[in-house]
Amino acid sequence: MSELVRIFILICLLSLSVFLHAETMAIGQFSKGDLSGWKEKIFDGKTVYKIKQLEDKSVLEAYSSNSASGLFKKV
Repeated sequence: MSELVRIFILICLLSLSVFLHAETMAIGQFSKGDLSGWKEKIFDGKTVYKIKQLEDKSVLEAYSSNSASGLFKKV
């Protein structure tokens, strides 16, 4: 086996190891009714955001009328 092939296999195995040990990071907890840490950026008018129930699930609802804004969270 050539040295180049060995290096390639080693890189693949190291990459797989990093992938398998990666932690899961929860960005939003909308299903728990949690909007903590989220901030609103208003561009033109305000959008109303609220968590509501839809078919036994909590979802984030946005209502806007001639407005442009969004929610963001730094991770």
